[in-house]
Formats: sequence, structure tokens, C-alpha cells
Amino acid sequence: MKIFYWSPFISEVATTYAVINSIKSINKFSKDKKINCKIIDVFQEWSPFQKILDHNNIETIKLKTFLDVKKLPTKGIYKSRFTYILVFFFFIFKLHKVIKKEKTDYLIINLIKYKPFILFN
Repeated sequence: MKIFYWSPFISEVATTYAVINSIKSINKFSKDKKINCKIIDVFQEWSPFQKILDHNNIETIKLKTFLDVKKLPTKGIYKSRFTYILVFFFFIFKLHKVIKKEKTDYLIINLIKYKPFILFN
């Protein structure tokens, strides 16, 4: 069974640790040892957590693009929304391709929730 986590973020939030702890719990308490949990790393936002991910054997799927989100505005309600809209347009097709290619059983969504919902419609 494949479980992917979609949780892109433009600044560090508590959700990052919730995702990591969720995967750790699934791996620890699941009766089915064939579960494969991965985080979809949209624009390398998970890079600062790489040591924690490696230590817990958590894999990431990297979506690559020329868009450098670190150079985009992240502060303020309107500026951050603009960044999220750009992320939406640059990554919707890449996310769709990964879901189809990997034959994902479950997609757990945290943050920027509207993109995966659009894909399923």
C-alpha cells in the first residue's frame, strides 16, 4: 500500500512535525508491513528536515521545477497567497503525474489543500 503526504509549506510550521510523526506512527503500529509512506517534496521545502527523515527512513519524492520559491514573497496574507497560487500552477501537473505513475492508494493532504482536490475532480 502506498501512502503519500502532500504538505508544501513556505515557512516552517508545526504541520511538518505532524507529518513526520504520522509516518513514524504508521510504520511503527501498522500490521501491514508492506506500507510505503512518502512525502511529496514540492519545492525542496523538506530539505532542512533531511536528517530527521533519513533517521526515520522516510522517503521523499522530489518535484523539480525551475521555480525558486525561496525567492518569492512569504510574509503577509496577500503576498503568501500569491506564492501559493504560483505553486498551484507550477506543480498541479507534476503532482498528477506522480499520483498516476506511482499508483498511490492514499494521498494525505496538509496545507495547500485545493490543488489535490482539483486533481480528483
